[in-house]
Amino acid sequence: MKLIVCEKDLAARRIADILSGGTNWEEKSHTIPIYKFSQSGEEFRILGLKGHILQVDYPEEYNNWWKVEPRELIFKELVKVPINKNVINALKKAARDAHSAIIAT
Repeated sequence: MKLIVCEKDLAARRIADILSGGTNWEEKSHTIPIYKFSQSGEEFRILGLKGHILQVDYPEEYNNWWKVEPRELIFKELVKVPINKNVINALKKAARDAHSAIIAT
């Protein structure tokens, strides 16, 4: 299966319509639409994200910046904070079955 990941759902839907010639169907994974179709014996799944799915931040102990020496922040490793867990879970589930992924931005 080929997985195509788009930045937004509207782009995913339009790409699915174009590539499938309008023969795609929609299923939901963790409430997120996934557009599916087959072409020449190959299955495609197209998933639209909702913009950024992660944000980065400093560790909790550095969130009170007035209590932290600014130079300490330069070399601190950032933590990744999920923004939309449904999108992340749908992407993980779809990626498990994919033999290749296309990032369509």
